[in-house]
Amino acid sequence: MIDVSDYSKKLVSDIVNAINGMEIPSDDRSRIAGALFDIVHEHHQAIVILLGKRLFGSASALMRSIFESYVRGVWFMKCATAKDIADFQKDKSKEGTFEERLIEIEKINAVAHGGLITVKKTAWTGLNSYTHGGMRPVSRRFVGMEMKANYAQEEILQIERMASAFAVLAVFQIAELANNTDLMGAAEAMAGEFKANYS
Repeated sequence: MIDVSDYSKKLVSDIVNAINGMEIPSDDRSRIAGALFDIVHEHHQAIVILLGKRLFGSASALMRSIFESYVRGVWFMKCATAKDIADFQKDKSKEGTFEERLIEIEKINAVAHGGLITVKKTAWTGLNSYTHGGMRPVSRRFVGMEMKANYAQEEILQIERMASAFAVLAVFQIAELANNTDLMGAAEAMAGEFKANYS
């Protein structure tokens, strides 16, 4: 099995090499969705760097952002109306909850996107706590009386695994946006490596 850190560094490199110079359609829907998937990849790169420097609190704080950026990207790509796109360009969000966006996405393709609702239900409280300086990151600041990061190895692996999962999923979405079979093949290879590394 590949060392997790080595795997993550390789995944970052593989994604950069695969999508560098990729052209997507120039319509607003595609550009917004593509930019959001690119944000997923930037957050993934940042998490790998932060974990390598043992900055676990900062890495975990990015997890909600990586999840939300991915979900927004899929929603704009597959569900948003012309009005939603115009409103977003004025920095206005669609009324309703984040879970309502997830339900809209699942209706489009439950097989591909049903797991997003599960992530929301099982991880949302933790994601919010890490992002907003809640009790979870606060409680991981002490070893006895000494103030220093105290994250369990399994927690660190969960951060890395989730970030990598959304990074690979974002490659699939960019391949679909670009209608690029070579990139789709590269995404499938990345998914295979992910499965081999984490199973």
